Amino acid sequence: MSENKADTKRSFFIFRKGERSISRDLSACLVFALAIIIGLVTAYEYFGRSKMLRQEFEDKADNYIEQLAKSVTFPIWNFDMGSLKHVCSAYTQNEQFSKLKIVDMNGEVLFNFVRPGDDDNNPIVRVRDLYISKEKIGTIRMELSSRIYRRNLDWILFVSSLTFLTSVAVIYIITGFLMDYFIRNPIARLRKGMDKVAMGDFSYRFDEFQYIELLEIGLRFNRMTEEIASRESRLEEVNKALQGEVHMREKAAQSLVKSEKRYRALVETTAEGFFMIDESFTILDVNPAFCTMIGLNREEMLGGGVGVILGDVAAERFRNNDGHVHKFELSFMNSNGREVDIFINATNLFESDNVKLTFAFVTDVSSYKMMEKALRASEEEYRTIAEYTFDWEMWIGPTGSVKYVSPSCERISGYPKAYFMEGPVRVEHILHKNDRDSWLQALRGSFPSPDGADMRLFRRDGLLRWVSLTGHQVFADDGTALGLRLSLRDITKRKFMEKQLQYEALHDPLTGLANRTLCCDRILQAVERSRRRENYYFAVVFMDLDRFKIVNDSLGHNIGDKLLVEVSKRLLKTIRELDTVSRFGGDEF
Repeated sequence: MSENKADTKRSFFIFRKGERSISRDLSACLVFALAIIIGLVTAYEYFGRSKMLRQEFEDKADNYIEQLAKSVTFPIWNFDMGSLKHVCSAYTQNEQFSKLKIVDMNGEVLFNFVRPGDDDNNPIVRVRDLYISKEKIGTIRMELSSRIYRRNLDWILFVSSLTFLTSVAVIYIITGFLMDYFIRNPIARLRKGMDKVAMGDFSYRFDEFQYIELLEIGLRFNRMTEEIASRESRLEEVNKALQGEVHMREKAAQSLVKSEKRYRALVETTAEGFFMIDESFTILDVNPAFCTMIGLNREEMLGGGVGVILGDVAAERFRNNDGHVHKFELSFMNSNGREVDIFINATNLFESDNVKLTFAFVTDVSSYKMMEKALRASEEEYRTIAEYTFDWEMWIGPTGSVKYVSPSCERISGYPKAYFMEGPVRVEHILHKNDRDSWLQALRGSFPSPDGADMRLFRRDGLLRWVSLTGHQVFADDGTALGLRLSLRDITKRKFMEKQLQYEALHDPLTGLANRTLCCDRILQAVERSRRRENYYFAVVFMDLDRFKIVNDSLGHNIGDKLLVEVSKRLLKTIRELDTVSRFGGDEF
């Protein structure tokens, strides 16, 4: 028993010729390969789950800062420090909050919390500015401790490592058992039978295996002992096979005659033209369809050269071809004076080493050529219309791929046509982030208005452009969806004019101050704000210029206008940014 163990140990570690074990090496390779796969899967799972935990931690921080911002905005705006402290204290009860600090717009600290004993070197930090009606009222800064995240990460690493080691051990045990059952034991039984055959016992039969691979090996040994007795029977079988071969050749000769008759009937009745030429390009045979196509009868063409019938171009094409099959198109004038376009499909046939024949089938493609020319002209017409349109036109297929983009895209966006052919996402990337929802709705076939949706995009040079998006779904005659047809028109000048008109409608053209309409609107807003908020006060100061009429009458209206402009400048210098100065009319402010 000890000697067997010593031999096994030697063959496992010392690789000498004839001493290595296939089953043992295969077992080791399988265990090693599966260990690598399990290790990769375990590592992938570990890093994936760690990334997922980190993302959950980041999302939780975003959620906290969002909820906290909503909770403290109105207490800060109303100077309700009691409510502010109550809300912040409720949040700091969570052990994950390590620091929380709230300051107002003047930098004054309204609430400050630091959890004692929490020295986290890698916290999650979030900072959020607080606004009401676009007015900044304060800032929140919070830090979340990452101790729970690290603790969960360590537990995942422990479980993953334990799973990996357990899996490798189980695979090693199972692989060894399977190798013994499926390889070592059957090979031992096969070796025993081979030893008996080597000793001259040909009566032994290998019929005790249940696996087909080992059984085939045994059957081949059994066949060796039976080969001599079966020679005579094999000779008889060969004789019968020779007789069958003779019979098959006779049947093949009869089939050849029948095939030739069918071939002749096919050539004579086919709608395509057919002709056969020899090495000197002399026509040996034609069918009726080819005679009709050329305008000559069979007797006039037989014996003539292919160059005489079809022209020198056809003869040159046959002469220069050395391959087995050659195809080409040809245009010629037939005997009736009609121009005919044909397609020739020719095949070389070698009857012997010195005799070569060429069989050619001819198709009249004149009608197809005319349709092709008409289609090309129509395509060119529509392409000219599409290529020179002023708007940016796009066709997006049902699968989301871009079928067509007009060259106007480069004039509007600065990007070449090939850039947008990569996909609709290229358009989304250059749109303003607040306008991308309109583009995505259009890709789904939903258009908010038939007049178009106004969107902003950034040109390649960084300039902002306004475009109007319109479109509709495209369908084929049978109702099949062909995608979307979109149009983007540059409306930047119109937008600028609208803003200019809006500004001029609310401001005095001479002084640039707010006019009567904007002044009344600001007063109404202040009144509504005072109704909603306690201790909110506002004032309206009405003033005019004394003896302004004397200045106009004595010095002229130009001087009066300059005086109004100078008074406007001085008024603007004496007020705050949130106040409004208005020219109510004439010299009234």
